[in-house]
Amino acid sequence: MPSRTQLTLRTEVGTAWGTAEYGLGDTHAGAHWGYTTTSVADLVEFIAAEQHTDPTSPILDWMAGAGAVADDGTEQNWGTARLPGVQGTKWGWSDRGTPAAVASVSFGPGFVVAAITYGTPEPQTADVTEAITPLMLPRSRIH
Repeated sequence: MPSRTQLTLRTEVGTAWGTAEYGLGDTHAGAHWGYTTTSVADLVEFIAAEQHTDPTSPILDWMAGAGAVADDGTEQNWGTARLPGVQGTKWGWSDRGTPAAVASVSFGPGFVVAAITYGTPEPQTADVTEAITPLMLPRSRIH
């Protein structure tokens, strides 16, 4: 697995390349690790493109093999990761400014889902579950 320095360099260079390659108009590279900004639409567009064009992508592999706890001690078991059928997730959070912000993007067979929430992981999990679960019901159960 690449070192954090290698990943940082790849992320910074990759963000600039990815915005052009994938047409990610709301994604902007930051000057340092953790300062890139993006949108839910760009997250979904990028991961869906990876699923379609490179299903064995290292990015999807890293998402599928994410640990339960990040290097900084943050638990990674919230947001879109809690939805049924998820095979991989990437989480993000910011502790700069008020309110705090959290994000998650997940993929599974035939779907990608992402959320950005001003708040903590718990409200994001509740929001995602409330918004997505009704969409996952079989058609026969929808009235």
